[in-house]
Amino acid sequence: MLKPIKTERISPVEFKRLAQDNNISGAKFIAPQVGDGTFGSFEITYRTPVLKQVSSNPYSIEVERYVNH
Repeated sequence: MLKPIKTERISPVEFKRLAQDNNISGAKFIAPQVGDGTFGSFEITYRTPVLKQVSSNPYSIEVERYVNH
């Protein structure tokens, strides 16, 4: 199911890929938790919502929380 997403959490690799995107209005680094095996994530806010396949996003719980903001 495609939903318009205004804010989402993405991996550092994905953030690096999107960093030059003019559609990002803000970003906040989310530090990794001890033992989770990741390098943290970034919470980004788009200027214009983008359509995303919510069910395939590894952070779909967080995405759902921000869909209506």
